[in-house]
Amino acid sequence: MLAAFAPTALLAQMGGTGGMRGGGMGRGGMGRGGMGGTRMESPAERARKTIEEGNPFALLLDHKKPLQLTKAQQDTFKSYAKELKERQEPLFKDLDKLVGDESRGSRGGPGRGGRAGMLPDSAKSILDRLVDIQDAYRDRAYTKLDSTQRVRADSIQNAALQKAREKAEKERADMEKRRRG
Repeated sequence: MLAAFAPTALLAQMGGTGGMRGGGMGRGGMGRGGMGGTRMESPAERARKTIEEGNPFALLLDHKKPLQLTKAQQDTFKSYAKELKERQEPLFKDLDKLVGDESRGSRGGPGRGGRAGMLPDSAKSILDRLVDIQDAYRDRAYTKLDSTQRVRADSIQNAALQKAREKAEKERADMEKRRRG
C-alpha cells in the first residue's frame, strides 16, 4: 500500500492533525510584525505549507529516476498536480479568510475560544476537505505505478516522513526554548 504519500500522516506527526486541526500553531499573539520584525506563521499558513509539502506528485516527480517513471507517467502526474492545485486553491482561500477573520477576533478574542492559535471547527472542516482531496489524488497516482515503483515510492516516502518528523520535533523544541526564555 502506498501509505507513503499521505499528508495526514505528516499532519498527525506535527502535533496531531493537531498542528492544524486542533490548534497550537498560532502567531503567538504577536500579530503580523512580531518582535524584531519576524513573523510567525498563522495556522492557515502552516496548514497550507504542510499540505503542499505532502504533495504526492512532487515526491514522485522529484524521484523520477529512482522510480524509473516513464514519460507518460510524468506527464500524467504533472497534469494531476495541476488539477490538485486548482481543486485545493479555493479551499486555501476560504481557510485564509476564515482564520484571518477569527484571529482578528470579532467577539471573544482570537479564535473566539480564548486561545490564540486554535482553529474553529469550520476551519477544521476545510482542512479535512483539503486532506481528502489530496488523498484522492494520491490514490489516483498509486494506480499509475507498477509494483516495483510502489515499493520504491514507499521507501522514499518513509525516509521523507522521518526527515519531516525530525524537523518538526526540532522546531517544537526550538519554539519551547524561545517560549521559556
